[in-house]
Amino acid sequence: MTAAIWYQAAILLLLLHCAWTDLTTFRIGNNSVLALLAVVGLFWLAGLRELHLTDLVLAGGIFIAGFALWMLRFMGGGDVKLLAATMLAIGSESAPVFAFVLLACGIVLGAFAKYWMIVDLYVPLPSQIRTAMSKRRVPYAVCIAVAAVAAMASGWK
Repeated sequence: MTAAIWYQAAILLLLLHCAWTDLTTFRIGNNSVLALLAVVGLFWLAGLRELHLTDLVLAGGIFIAGFALWMLRFMGGGDVKLLAATMLAIGSESAPVFAFVLLACGIVLGAFAKYWMIVDLYVPLPSQIRTAMSKRRVPYAVCIAVAAVAAMASGWK
């Protein structure tokens, strides 16, 4: 197997872990984000992954914008860190696909968060999801993982 496949597999497994923990506990641990950054760093140090200045600038810009959203209480801190780390992991060449799928998934998730009571009439939701939706908590890591998978599947090298 090539290094790119190992890299994608490691990124995918870490993102799935983050999505699952966010979905079940509404928290994204710092250890998970640091593990994602460690994978990027290790593959870069081994010469198996190129990091360009545009990757770093884009990830940094996303972190700064996310920090502003966190300060306004529009996003959770774990989501902000995961979003910036994921952008660094997939690279700027996949940013358009990542951004489009993230936006589409965010709209769907936002609509679900707004109209969850209607969904609950037809499909009974677990009590944990009902409680989270009534508090307006949204597991955004799921969208980040879906968007990253789409970016990887779009011919990312």
